[in-house]
Amino acid sequence: MQQAAKVVAEIAQADEPVYGINTGFGDLSTMRIPHDELRALQRNLVRSHAVGVGPPLPEDVVRAILVLRANTLAAGRSGVRAEVIDLLCDMRRSRGTAASARRAISRLSRTRRSF
Repeated sequence: MQQAAKVVAEIAQADEPVYGINTGFGDLSTMRIPHDELRALQRNLVRSHAVGVGPPLPEDVVRAILVLRANTLAAGRSGVRAEVIDLLCDMRRSRGTAASARRAISRLSRTRRSF
């Protein structure tokens, strides 16, 4: 996992554009994001996927999802840092974690072009 995170960090600092690491997404995939804006790019990506609608899922389901996501990321193929997995595990141990059953962001991104 640490090796994959190191590779991602090296790619992010290089000048070669690599989709999703140092470029925009979708129609902006050919746009190289400046080094000093990469942290904001990744933060905004996480925020965009955190949007949901509908009733909250039961706590046991949310906690199971957090374990599954942590396990998947810990396999070392995503390039995330160990701190991300630690955070997911901390969230799993805490009470009051909520998630909505349906995500709205995919619908929004598909209809955005019509605005």
